[in-house]
Amino acid sequence: MGSTTSGRSRATPPRGHRSFEQQASSASAQAGLDVSSYQSSVNWTAVTGAGATFAYAKATEGNYYTSGSYAAQYDGSYAAGLIRGGYHFAIPNNSTGAAQADFFVANGGGWSPDRRTLPGMLDIEYNPYGPSCYGLTQAQMVGWITSFNNEYHLLTTRWPDIYTTTDWWNTCTGNLASFGQASLSIANYSGSPFPLPPGWAIQTFWQWADSGTFPGDQELFNGSHQALVDFAAGSVVTPIAPTIPATFTAALPIRLLDTRTGIGAPAAAVGPGQQVRVQIAGTQGIPRTGVSAVTVNLTVTGPTRSGYLTAYPDGGSRPVVSNLNFSSGQTVADLAVVPVGADGSITLYNGSTGTVQMLADLAGYYVAGRITVPGAYGALGPVRVLDTRTGIGAPAATVGPGQQVRVQMAGTHGIPRTGVSAVTVNLTVTGSNRSGFLTAYPAGGSRPVVSNLNFSSGQTVADLAVVPVGADGSILLYNGSIGTVQMIADLAGYYVAGQCTAAGTMQTVPPTRILDTRLGLGAPTKALVANGSLSVQVSGTAKIPGSGVSAVIVSVTVVTPTRSGYLTVGPSGNSQPSTSNINFPAGLTVANLVVVPLDPRGRLQLTNSSAGTTDLVVDVAGYYLTGR
Repeated sequence: MGSTTSGRSRATPPRGHRSFEQQASSASAQAGLDVSSYQSSVNWTAVTGAGATFAYAKATEGNYYTSGSYAAQYDGSYAAGLIRGGYHFAIPNNSTGAAQADFFVANGGGWSPDRRTLPGMLDIEYNPYGPSCYGLTQAQMVGWITSFNNEYHLLTTRWPDIYTTTDWWNTCTGNLASFGQASLSIANYSGSPFPLPPGWAIQTFWQWADSGTFPGDQELFNGSHQALVDFAAGSVVTPIAPTIPATFTAALPIRLLDTRTGIGAPAAAVGPGQQVRVQIAGTQGIPRTGVSAVTVNLTVTGPTRSGYLTAYPDGGSRPVVSNLNFSSGQTVADLAVVPVGADGSITLYNGSTGTVQMLADLAGYYVAGRITVPGAYGALGPVRVLDTRTGIGAPAATVGPGQQVRVQMAGTHGIPRTGVSAVTVNLTVTGSNRSGFLTAYPAGGSRPVVSNLNFSSGQTVADLAVVPVGADGSILLYNGSIGTVQMIADLAGYYVAGQCTAAGTMQTVPPTRILDTRLGLGAPTKALVANGSLSVQVSGTAKIPGSGVSAVIVSVTVVTPTRSGYLTVGPSGNSQPSTSNINFPAGLTVANLVVVPLDPRGRLQLTNSSAGTTDLVVDVAGYYLTGR
């Protein structure tokens, strides 16, 4: 969007580097574009073929300019099958808001309930011709927007969509939070639409780049195609974020904490026995209230001594469990599901006698409330349910080669006796005298040909797992080595049994391998090259539906990498998030559980950020249902 004098206003948001497929991370978000006279000739058939479902075109500016390209863009996009609308570039110091709304509607910016026409959009942002806020005080700006909105609503019966940046809105309206009845289009090129201006919990449209697959600016509607049609028709559209208690909202990986750089906490190493508080609720699109737990990928790097990290709700007592274990100098990551405290934050504890750097990357959050639907999640603990060193949950004895340990889950530690489909447990192997792997699976079932974590002789390693329970409510842990090991399991929560239908619920599937580059499963028989990426089809495989999936739970394993580095997992696209899921040294096989959104075609992407090659294995454990 922008004025008549430049392709964009000077309020260009921070730039990112993602394709529309990656940004459409919920697998239900709809891709679109906005154009102006700078894109005077658009091949709308090609745009539709490339995946666009909607378009906005510039109609007017102030009360003095009409775009000569508007009619062709408005009608051409409609003829190609797109849902379309017009936008008005506001010049608040030119004339009143009501006068500009009149001008906009008189020149093609109206609305009709034909299910193909979007409400007009008010593009209000930094002034390309002079003072940022057009010389208006904050009160005057609020009055101008109110005047435009009320007049447009009077003329069309629809509130206009408001396009802006958070910085401009906060600067020029004084953090006003009273326009929430209007839908929000947010411009932000940083890889996330957040933070949003006050008054909006979630955006309707997100302009995430000024170039890409389509002509003009790249847009995403925050919902399914049916939700977009309903929005055009005038229905109230609920954002796709689930609201049913105990359901899950997946997120693109976003860094919440990095003590190396000062993200989320001061830029300083965390001392021995010290802790870091990380605010969760009210940040990065997470609601300020009504959040029970958060899924985060935790990483420790640069430790000066061996130790462990524990994550727990802020304000609570620190439990006698660990989320990940590390040796001096090691960089290691593990996924965790952590209940949030009353203030909406979590605490990360450094259980070592040295200093460490800590990182936390958001993967999603759970809605608080009473568990009522199949696939909902009950956050518990964390609490230790097995420790073969001390006799918790099983006899105090090492687990022999090829042997397994049964762990009763249903009816213990707050888990219901019946109606449980799966549990989330953090598994740890320690004291092994041979290399091997651990596999977790439902008691009474056949052991699947998958692994949950891999270990070397003498190594202590942990990994989160989502494990279906057997008919008796228990799980089995198998020692896949020729030596002995000690096993530990810490409970994080459980899922309700039944057929999932509600948005944000999780359906387990039998653990199934969908990728093994060593064997040619899911990709050619070839190690992933240095700094290379591999796209993997997930939807439609391994009992995962071909549509309606927002995210999947997968165990990802890096096998015999030739150089040290890290692996990033995200929706398939031209680039990946600036986060990591697995950190690996040369020659070591490392696994981690990942909750990953899929692209619109149901794919995920693995990116090898190292100077060497590595084989990859992916085992799927379950999936989350999308919104409308």
